[in-house]
Amino acid sequence: MKSQDKLSKSQKTSDVCRILDFETDTAIKCPDHKSNFGLSELLAAYTAVIYIFCGRGRVGKTFIANLLIKRLRRAGHPVLIVDAEGSNDGLRAFYDEGNGSADKVHHRSEQEETRDFIRRMVDLVTIQRGFAVWDAGGNDRTLDDYAKSSRLRDYLKAKRIAVAVIYTFGDDLSDLSNILTADKDRGYEAQKIILCANAGAPPTKKYGVSGLRHRDPLAEVLSSPALEQLVSGGAGLMTIPRFDFTDQLNALDLDVFDVIDGKSGSTGEPIGPSTQYEIEEWWKEVEAAFAEQEAWLP
Repeated sequence: MKSQDKLSKSQKTSDVCRILDFETDTAIKCPDHKSNFGLSELLAAYTAVIYIFCGRGRVGKTFIANLLIKRLRRAGHPVLIVDAEGSNDGLRAFYDEGNGSADKVHHRSEQEETRDFIRRMVDLVTIQRGFAVWDAGGNDRTLDDYAKSSRLRDYLKAKRIAVAVIYTFGDDLSDLSNILTADKDRGYEAQKIILCANAGAPPTKKYGVSGLRHRDPLAEVLSSPALEQLVSGGAGLMTIPRFDFTDQLNALDLDVFDVIDGKSGSTGEPIGPSTQYEIEEWWKEVEAAFAEQEAWLP
């Protein structure tokens, strides 16, 4: 919790979000995270908002993207879901029809060229408006390359479509170096950058059993100069606490929101009260993390 307290303090002093007035091409400063600025104001300023999740594999991009989708929908907003992962381990694992869900997950077929897929998704966002969650997977460079070889940047501006890039990372300092490089070399304009530290990402360093028990694996990353550079440049910062009940919920065919809503699992029985308590406490920490970015997140 010490690292989270530090992040919250840093966020309160450093986070600045700006909306671009496309008519005058001037920046309008948004109120800080203590204000009532939120999703309704975003949709008044833009026709659509695309949340693009980037980062290396196994840092929890898809898990956190799913949290965002659920939160948007619980707030009453329809969401266009785009899965650019090259395998079935992305958002399709949560929403595909074969998994008992009627939700449509848009992904590239084997016969479709990547450029055609990106163009088709941008067209859908333009037509449907509202919010889109785009899990870039390992293909975030592909989106950059497409933007650099097309008029995507100008198109998004002309159609008043905002982009919020969410970089998810774990305990690896090289993640931040990669984010700094990507941020400087992005082919499309992002109106907001959000850095999402995932305490549940598998550690890349070997601490030993006792070391993991007594050490915050994110501490070194959260105190690094690279992170401070990103935040001082206007990036938002949030931490998602570790979640240890995925296998247990999957066995009961439940998700976090089912537990919070008190629903029963596939056995007909609700989850145990002690587990429910731990999940509810975890959720309070998630709520606090999202609240730090309430100008751009539900």
